[in-house]
Amino acid sequence: MKDAAFGLHFSVEVKMKNIVLRRILTLAVISTLCFVVGIAYGIATGDKMLMVMSIIICVVNLYKIWDLKRIEKKNKYIMISGKCVESTYNLVGRYRVYKIQSGEDLLEVSVPKSIKLESNKEYTFYFKEMNQSMLDESKWLRNKLLSENFLGHELVEGDEE
Repeated sequence: MKDAAFGLHFSVEVKMKNIVLRRILTLAVISTLCFVVGIAYGIATGDKMLMVMSIIICVVNLYKIWDLKRIEKKNKYIMISGKCVESTYNLVGRYRVYKIQSGEDLLEVSVPKSIKLESNKEYTFYFKEMNQSMLDESKWLRNKLLSENFLGHELVEGDEE
C-alpha cells in the first residue's frame, strides 16, 4: 500500500509541476515581450515612462514566478478533486461557479470564465493555500478567495475520451 500511496503522491506532484511550469512559462514570455518591446519602443521614441512601466511589469511578473516556485516547492496549495455537476454563469463578473461532487460533499468552485469544464467529468483543481478561518467566513468571500488563488485544473485521466 505504501507504494500505491507513494505513486499517487508522485503523480499529483508531477501534475502540479506541469501546471506551475505552464504558468511560469506564460509569465516569462509575457514579461520578456513586454520588457523588450517597451524598452525598444521607449528608446526609439524617447518615452521614459513606457520604459519604466515595462520594467515594473517585468519585476511584478518575476515576483509572481518566484511565488509560484515557492508554492510548488513547499506544497502550499489546496487540491480539490471531484465530478463537475453543474455550471453557473453570470453575465457580470470575471468568474464562473462550478458545483463539484467530491465524495459526499457538494462544493462550489469559482474559476476564471476562460476555463470551460464539461459536466459529469472528473477534474482536479489547484489553489494557493489559504487561511482556513477566512474560507469559513462566508460563501461570497470563499468563492472570491478561491477564484483569486486559482492555480490551474486538469481532467482526471480516467475521464479522458
